[in-house]
Amino acid sequence: MHLTNKEKIKMCLEHLDEGKLLTHICERYNYTDVSKLKYWINLYKKHGEDVFIERERRIYRRDLIFR
Repeated sequence: MHLTNKEKIKMCLEHLDEGKLLTHICERYNYTDVSKLKYWINLYKKHGEDVFIERERRIYRRDLIFR
């Protein structure tokens, strides 16, 4: 299951602000990977919400790479 960035932020805040258990949060969002949630929480603690903002993907052309 693919989660949106808003859902990831909500999951992190539920654990940090409300003190909910990781397993309960995963069950609520129908997500099975608790270790990935721990990783997101640590990223959120270190960098804040900016980590989950989607950035524009860059496409590099071959002629720019081999100059």
